[in-house]
Amino acid sequence: MNIWGTIYKVGHLVVTSVVTRDILEVGVMEKVVVRADKVKFLVTMHDCARDPFNIFQSCPKNKVKLVSYSSLADFKPLVKRGQGVSFSFVLHHYIPLATIPD
Repeated sequence: MNIWGTIYKVGHLVVTSVVTRDILEVGVMEKVVVRADKVKFLVTMHDCARDPFNIFQSCPKNKVKLVSYSSLADFKPLVKRGQGVSFSFVLHHYIPLATIPD
């Protein structure tokens, strides 16, 4: 799915919310749903915490959620590395401070 020049694929990670600078809620995309000109993603939810080496480690929530494109905390998808239930990733871009609570 190409949205405003950004490619979203099944298996990519999307940041659904920023809890703190070191804790993110992300979803692993399972399906892309388009209805009435609205894009939604069916995602498997994970909480992710940053370690001292600036790498986020996931912890699965065992919850599936339908998330609308417009409600994403960050519109840049991340590539999931690894095949296990838990995974690691590094942010290669800046998430605006406006999405991070004080």
